[in-house]
Amino acid sequence: MGKGLRAVVCGCVLALATASVQAADVSRLEWGGYTVDNDSSNGLLDWKTVASDDGRNISMTFDSLEAKADGSTTEARASFSGHYDISQPGYEVFSSLHIELRGHVIKSSTSVARIVLTIGAASQTIEWTVGTAASEHFTREIDIPVQAGSRLPDPFQISAHLYARKEAQPDAAYVSLESLQVTAEHPKVAAR
Repeated sequence: MGKGLRAVVCGCVLALATASVQAADVSRLEWGGYTVDNDSSNGLLDWKTVASDDGRNISMTFDSLEAKADGSTTEARASFSGHYDISQPGYEVFSSLHIELRGHVIKSSTSVARIVLTIGAASQTIEWTVGTAASEHFTREIDIPVQAGSRLPDPFQISAHLYARKEAQPDAAYVSLESLQVTAEHPKVAAR
């Protein structure tokens, strides 16, 4: 191989190695744009996303993500799902995801309301069952463990599926999701 060709090959290898290191060398967790995979509102849902300065926290607020069963409607569903493309520093690992969600539920004792939330690779269900009436603005906190020493899944999925069902004509069931906040938690170090 001639000196000129060898220099070009070495230069290409060096450029590829440098580009790979630079792509993986982000200083904080970076959330790309949110890609909607499914929106049961046919595009009528409005949402806003804000990431914290250090990138560990992403907040989503929703306008009109709700399921309402009343009048002649005995069952109602609403869903919203999508994903973020994320960049993570090579050295950063997480131990859990802390999720805080806020919304509203109104239901009679013979109706059901449910939210199934998928964050990353895990799902959690929050349910208001038959037997108890409810009328509350709720806040729920959920901690989802991340495999020890792991990075977050990329793409990072966030989805919510809402369900409301009533049994009898005068009953009603309503559930809404107003905001969702996800915080990537670092492993805790035991104090001595």
